[in-house]
Amino acid sequence: METDDKSNGLLPLLRRMASLGIESVKLTTAERLTVLCSAISIIAMLAMVLGFVLLFFSLGCVKMLSQSMSECWAYVIVGGVYVVAGAIIIVARRVLVVDPIARFMSRLILGNNYKPSIDNNEDEIK
Repeated sequence: METDDKSNGLLPLLRRMASLGIESVKLTTAERLTVLCSAISIIAMLAMVLGFVLLFFSLGCVKMLSQSMSECWAYVIVGGVYVVAGAIIIVARRVLVVDPIARFMSRLILGNNYKPSIDNNEDEIK
């Protein structure tokens, strides 16, 4: 009889622990999704503002360059600067884009206490 009382009390306790574990996973997922969505929205807003800044800066550079040369060539030069900047970003995409995103996602998913082992073998991951 005593074992029946213990097993009857153990089953609700296990159910409660399982439901609390599931609730904890849900709350952690919601928290991390909130951080991810807020980071995406901040980056999107900054990209929009930066786009407007670059637009006005480019038009200012074209106006300044057009005083000493043809307006057509001024647009070509400013466009060339953006092509070179884009090429640099493409060449250095791992350092500028992939690695920061990977670090952010690993910190988001694995937590702040995660310390990756430092491996100088960069050729394995591309």
